[in-house]
Amino acid sequence: MAINPKLHVETLQNRASLETESVFNDAFWEDLDANQCPRQCDYIDSRCVYFHMPLLKSGTLGAKCNT
Repeated sequence: MAINPKLHVETLQNRASLETESVFNDAFWEDLDANQCPRQCDYIDSRCVYFHMPLLKSGTLGAKCNT
């Protein structure tokens, strides 16, 4: 927040998947500017492609970082 006071980060414990689309619905995805994916997440990959949203992967499974 010291670097960018406009940054808003909210951590959620629900798993984003087909089973939780009632929580992570279209309105949820449309409100995001970017998404950070900490693990293998093909579902989130597909949602980011669908909504034309940047996806940031940190490479927790090895040196496979991509954006």
